[in-house]
Amino acid sequence: MVKNFFDKIATRTRLGFFAAVFLLLLSYILTFMSTRKVTTQDYWMNHTNEVIHNLDNINGFITRCESAFRGYLITDDKKLMSSYERNIRKKDSSFVQLRSLTRDNKIQQKNLDTLHLLIDQKFLWIENIIADYSRNHKVFSSLLQDDDEGMIKTKNIEDQIYKMKQEETSLWNQRSLNVSRYSGLIQILNIVSIIIAILL
Repeated sequence: MVKNFFDKIATRTRLGFFAAVFLLLLSYILTFMSTRKVTTQDYWMNHTNEVIHNLDNINGFITRCESAFRGYLITDDKKLMSSYERNIRKKDSSFVQLRSLTRDNKIQQKNLDTLHLLIDQKFLWIENIIADYSRNHKVFSSLLQDDDEGMIKTKNIEDQIYKMKQEETSLWNQRSLNVSRYSGLIQILNIVSIIIAILL
């Protein structure tokens, strides 16, 4: 009878021990998986920031191109055209990076197509004005009257960039929420692990 009592206690102890080890192992596996999810979400949040940064760069390079172009019209200083060309190359480089960064996002690829078209229209307008100016080296009133067209083209580009940044911000918010969820799960799993370790 005493032997049966001790056998039952030993059996229960072994079962309890194996259950605790199983729960602890399960807790570690879930913690590992959650940590990987957080790492993945963190990568995508950084990715979103990089897309937004490149959109800001494109806008900045376009502004510098336009400043150099207007400076050239005012001063007839050809050095300004080298700044214009340099910023076109930088704009194109940022655009290529954006194309690569958003290759997994059909919506943003379509938005990039629209942005590319708007930028091409803007620079075609600028190139035509430069060509007219280069022939005579005089600013005619017709060039100045076209300034409204230039402002409209610039606003269209800025609106498209804003739209793309909003799309990325929406993705960033979703990814941030996912990181918070997984971080909360990791905290819960760590607490469970500590409790199980204490009970062992």
